Amino acid sequence: MKRRLSDWGFVIFTDECSFWREDTRPKKLWTDDPLNEEGTGIHGIKVHCWGAISARGAFPIQIFEENFKGNKLVSMMETILPKITHLYSEGFIWQQDGSGVHRARIVQNFIEQNMPLKLDWPGYSPDLSPIENVWSWLKGEVAKDCPKTLNSLKKCIKKHWNRIDEHFLANYIDSLPDRMNELAKNRGGKINI
Repeated sequence: MKRRLSDWGFVIFTDECSFWREDTRPKKLWTDDPLNEEGTGIHGIKVHCWGAISARGAFPIQIFEENFKGNKLVSMMETILPKITHLYSEGFIWQQDGSGVHRARIVQNFIEQNMPLKLDWPGYSPDLSPIENVWSWLKGEVAKDCPKTLNSLKKCIKKHWNRIDEHFLANYIDSLPDRMNELAKNRGGKINI
C-alpha cells in the first residue's frame, strides 16, 4: 500500500460493547417458563454489540445475545469484510484492542489471511480509540429512548448507529494526533481530550 500523508483516515476501528436495559422486571411474578420471560436476569435485558468505524463512516453493527467467542467474531468480520474492501479498494489498516477474544487463534488466523496491515493497540485504551467515544454517545442516545423489551433495545441501538456518518466521526478521528501527543506527555496516563 502506498504511504499517505495521514493513515488515520484508512484505519478501521473495531470494538465490542454491551447494553443493558436495567430495571426491567418480568410482567408476571409467577410464570410457567421463567427462562423465556423477558427481563428475568440479574441486570435485566442485555445485548452485546460489535462495531467498526472509519473516517468514511460506520459499518453495519452486529448485535448478539450469546457470549462473545472467537468463532462469533470471525463470522462478524466475514460479514463486513466485503464492505470494507469495497470502500477501501486502495487498502485499509485493521485496529482492534488486545482483549481475550481478539487473541483467539481462529481470530488471529483470519486477520493474518485477510488484513494485511494491522495496527498494534493496547488492550485497554479508551482515551485513544474513537470507537470508545462512539459507544459512549450511543449508550446516551439509547438511554434517552428507554427501550423496554429486548426487541426495542435492539431496534433502538440500530436506529442510532445508522445515524453515524463520516461527518459525525470526523472530530473523533481527526483528534487522534492530539490524543497521541497528550498520551506521550502524560507518559501513558489518562488524558482529557
